[in-house]
Amino acid sequence: MKKKFFIFLLLFLLSFCAFSKNRFFLQNRLGALIKVDPASAYKLKHAEKKGPTLYEIPKTISKEEMFNTYLKKVNPKEYEVLSAYYKIENDIYVLTINSDDLETLKKIENIFLMNRINVSSVKKIRDNVFEKRVLNKIRNDEEKKYLMSIYIKDNKYYSLDIDWQNIDIFKKLREIFLKYNLKNEMYTGLDQHGTPMPHNFPRVHEAKSKAHFDIHFSWGVRLENNLTIGFAFNITNFTMFSLELLMIKYNFDIPNYPFEPYVGGALYGGYADGFPIGINFLAGFDFFPLSTTNNNYENDRNLFLTVEARIGPVIYIPTYYDTGLNTETIYKEIGVLMDGGLYFGYGYIFDN
Repeated sequence: MKKKFFIFLLLFLLSFCAFSKNRFFLQNRLGALIKVDPASAYKLKHAEKKGPTLYEIPKTISKEEMFNTYLKKVNPKEYEVLSAYYKIENDIYVLTINSDDLETLKKIENIFLMNRINVSSVKKIRDNVFEKRVLNKIRNDEEKKYLMSIYIKDNKYYSLDIDWQNIDIFKKLREIFLKYNLKNEMYTGLDQHGTPMPHNFPRVHEAKSKAHFDIHFSWGVRLENNLTIGFAFNITNFTMFSLELLMIKYNFDIPNYPFEPYVGGALYGGYADGFPIGINFLAGFDFFPLSTTNNNYENDRNLFLTVEARIGPVIYIPTYYDTGLNTETIYKEIGVLMDGGLYFGYGYIFDN
């Protein structure tokens, strides 16, 4: 029933324009249509297994995991680091380095974060900055006393009194664990849609997009006031059909030139591919080659060539439930796409 109505509407619009009192035209457009799903660019993506952070260096690792994940993959320098600081005890690799300095650093950073103090300068801070921007911001007296006990003043700087060589070892271990923990990898290359979170750089806001080959068979009437009303039968990728329910454009008349720029809009709907309903804003120009040949710019404007750009939103059904009954369709949600295309065409305006 729907297909019959679609065909009837198509024939009605074609015959209505063909027998109109105004100038009837036929046109064919070919072009590339690109559809973009903006919402997919902001869909949050998370790694399968995040980290580790500097404070999540494993204190014990099973013999099987250490061998399969790290020892048989690392380079010689990385192998030396792991062997130096992890010793096997009862088929379990145990971290041998003291983590007291790491716990102290973690505690200091937590105090800074809780009081909205920049943690990047936690290692060494100028005395006036330490007093004004650190101590004055902290309301808890115990935290102030703790900072004063752990920071040592040297000339005009306050330095955190911990073994930084020990911290560097933990950083080397972390680099190894990050490198070979493949489950924490977040890609930012082609076709990586969405937004990896949490992240500083590099972020990804790439939307899903796809290029289509588009063919338009258009017809309509050209009114005397340079206004054009048209319709079209569209075929995308030779399989997806849609009907341009209305196209309105206005041609700007430029005397003594064989072309006319125009702007306008179009409304179309499709029967397949999610039942899309789209609104396009269009702009382009019509070129009349016979006017150039005969140097008669006002007449001989029947045959024309077209270059046209289109862009606009599309409402469609991205997901539905398959209940097993062909006569029953339950839609899950409504989605929005953006599409745009560049078209080249030719046509003929009949003189009534």
